[in-house]
Amino acid sequence: CVHVVHGVTHCLGVDMWHNNGGFCHRLPVVGHLYRGQVKHRSLEPTEVIQFGYDGLHVLYKKIPKLDKFFRMLLEKALVSSQKRIIRNFSLTAKEQYLAFKKLYPEMERRIPQYLIASYLGITKEFLSKIKSQLILEQ
Repeated sequence: CVHVVHGVTHCLGVDMWHNNGGFCHRLPVVGHLYRGQVKHRSLEPTEVIQFGYDGLHVLYKKIPKLDKFFRMLLEKALVSSQKRIIRNFSLTAKEQYLAFKKLYPEMERRIPQYLIASYLGITKEFLSKIKSQLILEQ
């Protein structure tokens, strides 16, 4: 998922299970609180089903198992987000890039480099420098 905030493109997360047929999600509150400020863009052909906050709660009442399903997804997303924050504070950019490659081995071929750099919190030029250094180290 790519997010455009105030005209600037960011990659806030690699929002998919790592195979085709994956599942992307965002907290319903995000759309409710930041309506019009954040736009989502898919990099690959995608089917989108969007629920508003109230609509999602109606769905939870009609299909109670969905409440547990989405809660579990959001718990995993929270843990993933917290791990990413810890990596950002504790690892060098090079270590973050290597961790990204280990976590998402197929993503480097599928995501433009400027979005990987954005995800890592670095410039695309610095990502290129890191990759060059890794090639020289081999």
